[in-house]
Amino acid sequence: MSQVRGFPSVLRQAAVTLLLAGGLALGGSAQAASFTNGDFESGALEPWTTFLTDNGTIGVPSIVEFDLDGPGGLPPSLALELRAGQITHFTGLPPAGGGIEQIASFNAGDLSIAVDIAAVNPASTDNISGGIFELLFDGVTLDTLDFGSLAGNESAFGVLSGLVVGVIAADHTIAIRITRPREISSNPPATPLQYVDNVELSGNAVIPEPGSALLLAGALLGLATLRKRSRNRA
Repeated sequence: MSQVRGFPSVLRQAAVTLLLAGGLALGGSAQAASFTNGDFESGALEPWTTFLTDNGTIGVPSIVEFDLDGPGGLPPSLALELRAGQITHFTGLPPAGGGIEQIASFNAGDLSIAVDIAAVNPASTDNISGGIFELLFDGVTLDTLDFGSLAGNESAFGVLSGLVVGVIAADHTIAIRITRPREISSNPPATPLQYVDNVELSGNAVIPEPGSALLLAGALLGLATLRKRSRNRA
C-alpha cells in the first residue's frame, strides 16, 4: 500500500479497517447483517420479521404515517402499525398478540436500545387495554410498558429502553412484543392500534451499516488524496 504523506497513520488505518468491514458485510458472509431499518423510513418491514404468541394476532402489519410524540414538536413519520390481541378470549387466558424481531450482528461491548411506542383507541367507547409493550434482547425482557385502559379516542405515548452490558460478538435478536388480555374485535374500530418507531441502538457493540462504513472510509481516503495533492503543489 502506498503511503500518503501528511495523512495521519491512525486515519489511514481507520479507513482501511472501515473498507474491510464494509466489504465483508457486503460479501454475503454467514453472519447476519448489521441492524437496519429501525425507523421504517424504507417504507417496508424488512429485515424485521413478525411472530405470534399462543392464541395471538397482530392483525395486518402496516407502515403508515404517524405522529409518535403526539402533540409534540416532531412531525409525523413512517411507523409500524399493529393491532394486537387474543384470537379467542376465555377468562383466565394470558394476554396474547405478537410482535416483530430482527437478527443482527454485534461486536463485543455494551448496547443501549430505545424504542418509541404508542397506542390509540379509535373507538368512541373505552377499551380495557391499549397493549402491553415489551423490549427483548435474545428473549430476555429489558423493559415493559402497560398502557392499561384507554378512554374513547384516547392516545397514549411512551418509550421502551434497555441496557445490555457485555454483549458477546455474535448474532443476536432484538424484539418488540405487544400483547393484550382481550380478543381482536370483528369490528376493527373497536380494537386499539399499536405503533412502533425509532428503534435506536447505541454503544460500542453496534456494528455500523455497510453503507455508512464505506462512506466514512471513502471520506477518509478522499481527505488523504486532497492532502497529498496540496503537498505536491507546494
